[in-house]
Amino acid sequence: MIPKDSLVKYIDNKNNMRVIATNATITVDDARIRHRLSPIPAIALGRLLVGSLLMASTLKDHAVVTLQVSGDGPLNFLTADASYEGYVRGYCSAPDLDVPIARKGWNIAQWIGKGLFSVKKMIEENTKPYTGIVPLYTGEIGEDIAYYYFHSEQIPTAISLGVYFGKEGDITAAGGILVQAMPPQEDNFLESLGTIFSKSPSISEIIGQGADADGIVQAYLPGYSLEHMSTISPMFKCTCNKSKSEKAFFTFGAEEVKSMIDEEGKIDIVCDYCGQNYFFEKEDLEKILKKIQASQVNPPKN
Repeated sequence: MIPKDSLVKYIDNKNNMRVIATNATITVDDARIRHRLSPIPAIALGRLLVGSLLMASTLKDHAVVTLQVSGDGPLNFLTADASYEGYVRGYCSAPDLDVPIARKGWNIAQWIGKGLFSVKKMIEENTKPYTGIVPLYTGEIGEDIAYYYFHSEQIPTAISLGVYFGKEGDITAAGGILVQAMPPQEDNFLESLGTIFSKSPSISEIIGQGADADGIVQAYLPGYSLEHMSTISPMFKCTCNKSKSEKAFFTFGAEEVKSMIDEEGKIDIVCDYCGQNYFFEKEDLEKILKKIQASQVNPPKN
């Protein structure tokens, strides 16, 4: 039986570090279903979703982090948004990429290629977001997150992510663990943690044995004096709605919307992030057209 999704936070005051782990198997499989993802896209987006959950949980209430991977490989572009509260959504530009897969290792870097890894943090509403961009380090997502933290924020970070695509076509394991240094910290922090991580079972193996987020922490850091801070339940949740979808018509312009009314009489808009359909009948489009025309006559004042 798959345990409920969970995300836990711990601190270790003795070793000056914080630990965050999640089992997000159900959440990632939800994304697979919504986007009808083939194996490699499911694994790549799944890692990004898990990574964004871990990174968002290092922030504060209502903060949101957006991760973007842009590569020159066939996967091309992936993005994930996660909130401090554990809500996450994501998108892959090549959901049906059909490539040979090797179930050992699940290498995705070759399908992402060379490119950029972008992190945008919205700490508070109505404030300018912080954005950091680094070259893709390996294209395997976990190492790219650690590379970003070290080079953009100067925070020594060890991270392990795992997503397993089962033989029945579903996600049977998805999760990760992130450990970060808190000052003051010894110079060999990453080296010692790297040794621990290299000797630990894979995240997919641990979850496959029935572990929840706490079980991941125990498997990676046995014997550490960790103080539990919080537990939340992550889930796939999009911020889209019909009202936001209506705004897309304003980018089309009055002439194009009029053509939609004349030629189609209705239109279906699909959210890239969650696959939700929003239907606009002729009456809806006529009301939108009037709004667009009114905005052109009386443009909003700055």
